[in-house]
Amino acid sequence: MRNRFDLSLRSRLLLLVLLGVVLPLGFLGLFVNNSARRTGIDLVHARLQKALAETVNEFGRQWIQKRSLLLDLGETQAVVAALDGSEPWGEELQGPAPAELARIWSEVSTFLVSLELRNLEGDVVGRLPFALEATRIGLDRATGTLDYTLPVVERFSGEALGTIEVRFRVDGLLPPGFLALGVAGSISGIFDNRSDIPLAPLSIDRELFGRSDFKWRGEDWVAEERVLEDPPLRFALAAPIEPVTAPFDRAAQRGAMAILVGVVLSFALVTAFAKRLVRPLDRLAVAATALASGDLSAQAEESGPPAVRDTARAFNAMSAALSRTLMDLSQKESIAAVGEFAADLAHEVRNPLTAIRTDLQRAQIKSESEPKEAARLVHRAVGAVDRLNDTVSGFLKVARSGNVSLVECDLRHPIEAAVHASEPQRTRKGCVLVYKPPQVPLRVWADPDALQRLALNLLLNAVEAVGPGTRLGIRVKEGSPGMRVVIEFWDEGPGIPEALREKIFDPFETTKDGGTGLGLAIARRIARGHGSDLTLDAGRNGTVFRFELKAVGQ
Repeated sequence: MRNRFDLSLRSRLLLLVLLGVVLPLGFLGLFVNNSARRTGIDLVHARLQKALAETVNEFGRQWIQKRSLLLDLGETQAVVAALDGSEPWGEELQGPAPAELARIWSEVSTFLVSLELRNLEGDVVGRLPFALEATRIGLDRATGTLDYTLPVVERFSGEALGTIEVRFRVDGLLPPGFLALGVAGSISGIFDNRSDIPLAPLSIDRELFGRSDFKWRGEDWVAEERVLEDPPLRFALAAPIEPVTAPFDRAAQRGAMAILVGVVLSFALVTAFAKRLVRPLDRLAVAATALASGDLSAQAEESGPPAVRDTARAFNAMSAALSRTLMDLSQKESIAAVGEFAADLAHEVRNPLTAIRTDLQRAQIKSESEPKEAARLVHRAVGAVDRLNDTVSGFLKVARSGNVSLVECDLRHPIEAAVHASEPQRTRKGCVLVYKPPQVPLRVWADPDALQRLALNLLLNAVEAVGPGTRLGIRVKEGSPGMRVVIEFWDEGPGIPEALREKIFDPFETTKDGGTGLGLAIARRIARGHGSDLTLDAGRNGTVFRFELKAVGQ
């Protein structure tokens, strides 16, 4: 029976295309689409990193210059005198500023908001700008300023004198618009790295700058940051990815569409090819099924691809050759069957004739001295002749139909008849029969005549195998009502050689001189006609032949 999960060849081909082409191409499309988007995101990150690197480098270069000027300022005579207390400034520098102090201040005032001098005790001993009106830029703390402390030491001794504390504008060290990016809509942020306070107005939440990617206003954004140790600043940039990834997404969509079109075309071509290939194969399968069922005239259609045509042509040639071969074999088998039938019939006739011959010889001897015994022997011989007639008739019936006629019968009767028929051979051999018939009728479905022949063959086979005084017997194992009945024929003879056990049921296989080798073959045929099989259980000492019968009610 065909499994419901079996697939036709066409379905298998389409499944192969689906698994081998469609799914890989689908995964390829997804991979290309994701790769394109990932490439766009990586490009935005790269642009942000580049802009931050340039920003930090430029800021660092400017800061180094300005910090050097502040260090020079701390070494001027006016600042040193104010810090060591020799010439304190008071609230403001008295008189015109020294030329060196005015020069340095003019260079640093472009980014400074205020400057204070503090001695070692932390007291303010001077402020700038005071009398430097020409370069005054205002003292109010402005948005985007950072406080910074610079130590002042005595040049030659290295002794600490105090500190210069400045407040400067961070954007004063950057060119205007330096943070403008090629990424549309980018946003920058500058933070005091000590307090995380933004030093410039922000248009997005400052927490978002600390994330690598985030969603804002329905768009996907990415962010990068760089940190400076001196001064303590954190620069951050964020930009939407859509302006950059959009071209990649469109290219990926076009690629995916091209893949989809390729898949559809491939699937259509494979479907057409499968249909062209499978149709002649289906016809070939139908022809093969017809041939297997016995229709030797079945022919396959020689169409389709070359390989299929060659297969169909070879099938037709094989079918024709098989038809010729079977015709030759049928003739040879008919002749062989006639020979086998004649040999079987001769075997079945020989055993009763032996018993008849023995009884008639004994009757001849006793005819004068014991007329009653002679009459009994003649009567038994006549009965044996009648049974022989029935045997030949039954044998012909089995040979013609190959089946037995099962009827309800008592198992004891055919077995007892076989026991009685084998008495002359057992008496001549001097062996001992062990058989205890069932006390009550044992109803089975059987052909009584065929069953008697089966039992007689097995009994005579056992008689031939044993010696004088050796036991042989019959066991009947009856089960519960409705269960099968097991019948065993056993002997304590020398057993069957292991080399012959597999062939013991084959016709003409025998270990006895003058034997035909048909007794066990006939017995097995009868057992199989009863829906069972005759099995052998052979050991070193003795053999057991076993078969089953269907009990009435089963």
